[in-house]
Amino acid sequence: MVGDSGSFIDPLSSYGVKKALASGWLAGIVVHTALIDAPMTDLALDFFDNREQSVYQSYRHSSAEFFEEAASVYGHPYWTTRAEAARAAAGAVSGPNDTDWIEDLEGTYINSDLVRAAHERIRSVELLDSRANPDLRVIKRPAIRSQRIVMKRHLMNDTYPKGIRYVRGVDLLRLVELAPQFDQVPDIWNGYNEKEAPVSLPDFLIGLSTAFAAGLLMHSDQ
Repeated sequence: MVGDSGSFIDPLSSYGVKKALASGWLAGIVVHTALIDAPMTDLALDFFDNREQSVYQSYRHSSAEFFEEAASVYGHPYWTTRAEAARAAAGAVSGPNDTDWIEDLEGTYINSDLVRAAHERIRSVELLDSRANPDLRVIKRPAIRSQRIVMKRHLMNDTYPKGIRYVRGVDLLRLVELAPQFDQVPDIWNGYNEKEAPVSLPDFLIGLSTAFAAGLLMHSDQ
């Protein structure tokens, strides 16, 4: 089942509707892949399952704070139970600074404080002077291309063994290749948009900050 019937999350949240639409869209891509590329069927199904679980856990993690706040205000067992269930489902207690900046980072979670710190470092330096982490490795993992699931290269290191490729539409593999060629962020952004599908500056900055936070890129003094 896909769509509404296959993507139930929470009847009190409008996010459940958005999630249902996204689930139906992704399921259509998986079915299309199975029809035109049978050997990719199992990998496509695993991709769908992993994505569903990842989004569910992400939602539970972010919703725990809301339920905890409601429980403290109203003091009703209903909200306390919801908060406890959300924490248990997410596998961790939500923090006060959680964000959904990188909610579309497939299967990988990068601490938002690290992303913010990386962004502040980028803003504070006169010249970016970046280089690719020499410990980076490249692996192949399932990813979406057009209307099918294909095997694409992902960047991997010891901290993120599942691999990383896209954040907010920014291709991190291409970004890691381009960033060391420029010293100014606007030049990197322009260079990226000339070679890849254009992205907005806010999304690009999140992608660049994530690349540093994840250890894909390093400053020259690191």
